[in-house]
Amino acid sequence: NKTEQFIVNLKQAIIKIHLETDTFELFTNEIYDLYRFLYKNVLSDSKLQFRKMENKKKNRTFLSSKYVNKREELEDLIKEFKNVIDSSTYESSFVILNFYIDLINIKPFVEMNDEIALVVLYILLLANGYESYYFVSFMQLLHENKDTFKKIVLTASFNWEEGFAQLLPLHRFFNKLSLKSFEILNEIIRDYNFDKQLNKSNNIENTINKLDEIFTKDEIRIQHPFISDSTINRTLKRMRDDDLIRPLGKGRGAKWIKLYKRENKNKFFEQLNLKI
Repeated sequence: NKTEQFIVNLKQAIIKIHLETDTFELFTNEIYDLYRFLYKNVLSDSKLQFRKMENKKKNRTFLSSKYVNKREELEDLIKEFKNVIDSSTYESSFVILNFYIDLINIKPFVEMNDEIALVVLYILLLANGYESYYFVSFMQLLHENKDTFKKIVLTASFNWEEGFAQLLPLHRFFNKLSLKSFEILNEIIRDYNFDKQLNKSNNIENTINKLDEIFTKDEIRIQHPFISDSTINRTLKRMRDDDLIRPLGKGRGAKWIKLYKRENKNKFFEQLNLKI
């Protein structure tokens, strides 16, 4: 199944992209190698080639080729992209999106130009500071907005041949998409920190359950040397507020007493109707 083969190739390519983004350099050969890798065992070798167009130059000589290889056009486009990026005249995302629209319109390859252009766009965004896409799926966000995206790309390509591509709607679309990715990433970080903190607190409570009826913070620290005092204090406060423990005295060396009896270790299994 060629669709399944493409998905396998794409997955391997994205893994490689994530590992090597820092060392990625935009060259014609890089794009061509990526194109061949993505469509290996999907397209025939005859289709895994640069497109050739009829040479329409009026001053074409007898010795000049009848056809123009699109590879040269891609090389010129990449050279221009690098010059503009290096000049820092324009915001990088605007230049990247301009390159993307140019790439899909020059159609350098025999087939699948839109698809390879999208993967190149993804790489360029990662390489130019859009690090949220390491953790939030760029392709999924695009898929969720695919109808809007298609319309905006068509709008951006309108009058492209005359040099008047309409890029502002596309730029606004990607700004919103990128902001959404950062919002999702913030939620992931928040949930991770919450779970991490909750797990630490649960571990401390489990340790307290195993200690004697009267215990000290030092005994907890011995069991959890890498957990901060603030986490231990929050756990003790929570258990105190839940009427599970209370302090005996004040100060750093104060002892604590449990207000409950240590449960039988078999209780958990009994609740699950298991025999031990």
